[in-house]
Amino acid sequence: RALSRLNGDLLGEFRKLQDAGVIEIFTCGASHGYLPLLSREGSVRAQMEAARLSHERHFGRSPVGFWMPECAYRPGGDWSFPGSEPVRGRRGVEEWLGESGIGYFVVDTHLLEGGIPAGTYASRIRLADDFSNAPSNLPRTGFDSRAIHRAAPLEGAKDSGAVAFFTRDERTGAQVWSAARGYPGDGRYLEFHKRHDPGGLRYWRVTGSDTGLAAKQAYSPAAAALAIEEHAAHFVALAEERAGLDQPGACVCAPYDAELFGHWWFEGPRFLEEVLRRASRSELIRPATCSEALREWGPLTPVRLPEGSWGEGGRHALWFNEEVRWSWDLIHAAERRMTALASRIRRHPDGRVRSVAAEAGRQLLLLEASDWQFLISTGGAPEYAATRLRGHADAFADAAELAERILDKRLITVELEARVAQAADRDRVFPELDPSWWATEIEPPLAHSTRSGAIAPAGKKSARQELNLSLQLEPQDFLGQVSRPLPEQLDLIPVQHPPVQKRRKTLRRRA
Repeated sequence: RALSRLNGDLLGEFRKLQDAGVIEIFTCGASHGYLPLLSREGSVRAQMEAARLSHERHFGRSPVGFWMPECAYRPGGDWSFPGSEPVRGRRGVEEWLGESGIGYFVVDTHLLEGGIPAGTYASRIRLADDFSNAPSNLPRTGFDSRAIHRAAPLEGAKDSGAVAFFTRDERTGAQVWSAARGYPGDGRYLEFHKRHDPGGLRYWRVTGSDTGLAAKQAYSPAAAALAIEEHAAHFVALAEERAGLDQPGACVCAPYDAELFGHWWFEGPRFLEEVLRRASRSELIRPATCSEALREWGPLTPVRLPEGSWGEGGRHALWFNEEVRWSWDLIHAAERRMTALASRIRRHPDGRVRSVAAEAGRQLLLLEASDWQFLISTGGAPEYAATRLRGHADAFADAAELAERILDKRLITVELEARVAQAADRDRVFPELDPSWWATEIEPPLAHSTRSGAIAPAGKKSARQELNLSLQLEPQDFLGQVSRPLPEQLDLIPVQHPPVQKRRKTLRRRA
């Protein structure tokens, strides 16, 4: 009924709440790419720019907050991919966020306070033993996760200035995240895993953490409603305790995946509603958006964060281990090829080749999604994830090959065009995508530099100001090209272009 009342426009309803000041909507990486392990600066920029423009299209304003995919932070400085060489410089994530107009992001507790995060998947993966630039597990004293800090760069790197970060509060977090220790595991709540056949409806309650599916007891809505009241009261009391009186203005940041509320935990939305009602009546705490907290906080203490994520051990093991190492070979090869392709077409006047290159970038973003490695490492859906990885890698290769053939005026087959057009029709995402995002760098910086020299020139026009291109791919657009041999190792050509003196002529959208 609600969906019918909204005419199916869920995003529009969230936008109304945003415009009324009730909620604040973050953005994220365009495809939730795992930023610390991407090998090219242009890939990080593309993840952020595609997300920002998509956010503006749906919500009518630029995002001010950024949810770091997998809470995975990477600082600036010398870096090499785990187990590889050479060492090279790169920019911290906060630098890219600052250039995109983002004001804050969220990190996991251990990145600020040290120690090892309370993981969930250790028993289901084979942890890698060694990760370059892994965060220290030694506790760090003098840092309070209830304070808002500013991300400080390494010495010699560009200071993003105003990019703040909030730290996830572990104690309130465990109450909702953990089925073993938290509220969702209460025996009165609806059991997710047992369904009636036929129909798929759920009629049973959790009953007990060690209760087998056959022994689950019947669900009681009245008992579940009582559990909601108890747990909401406990959560608010815990938040009041965490805020405390020892630090005026303490901010308890309690972020969760939305799918926890209503999907895994059926009663989750009602719990969330009750928490917000009770918190709004509290004399000690009040609900607030991150921007509201930032406005009231005042000057922020700069802190240099280590590299890490929310994953097991606070490192990269969930997304980089022997089971998924092959996926990074696919991603990094595609990144190199996209960087070279973007450098070639940066000033190319042919809208056709830009459209095809945009499709290559679209497939690269989809290839970079961190969920693929997660599903393989945890055993959630390894075959599906591997199929998607190889599928997007093949679709990227087709689009890149077609763009390169157009540039080189080589023969183009109908089969190649058809495959690219089919992928474009299937994956209709990120229509604002600009392939020049990947032209941020041509070759990796020299070893032992403190930062990457690949910085966007001052005063550069945005993608929307520079181009207004059709993203529709039609096979007939690319017929009749002349044949010419393709240069060997095209994806590694180190081409350097002089600065643009004049703005390119705007290309209008085709009918």
